[in-house]
Amino acid sequence: MKYIGIDPGTKTLGYAVMEDEKILESGEIDFLNRQPSLVLLQLKYEVEQLLMAYTPTTIVCEKMFVRNKNAALLSTLPDEIEYIARDNKINFISYAPTTVKYFIIDGKASKKQVKAVLCNIYPELKKSGSDETDAVAIALCGYYNSFEKRTSVDKTFKQLNDD
Repeated sequence: MKYIGIDPGTKTLGYAVMEDEKILESGEIDFLNRQPSLVLLQLKYEVEQLLMAYTPTTIVCEKMFVRNKNAALLSTLPDEIEYIARDNKINFISYAPTTVKYFIIDGKASKKQVKAVLCNIYPELKKSGSDETDAVAIALCGYYNSFEKRTSVDKTFKQLNDD
């Protein structure tokens, strides 16, 4: 099954296209303009391009729960991604950041610790940015949650703790 993990931000969109646990493509897309309406337009375009290229079964997205009015765009992006998924008849799952961290290592883990675990599994992520790495974690979270498979991450985490 193909998953697209998305880490939405107001400056950069991290994404990871995965088939089961294999990364097909991952990266970061910088928004060309910070104006909210233009960010939403570019978001729609970029996500639809990924959908056409990879025909995933599920989009998995990180959803921040913010109360700050200045973060309105940040809380709107996952809703827009959900709309795009539903419009294209694709499953949509969203997770809070702590849930994603829990599935990879521990809910209180730092971004650096999450990246260390993921880089042991996917060495090609060592040079990636944090939004890209987060998108891989988000996609894996959807995969593990759907199939209750955590063996490779559990094994890697155990190895890190044993070292």
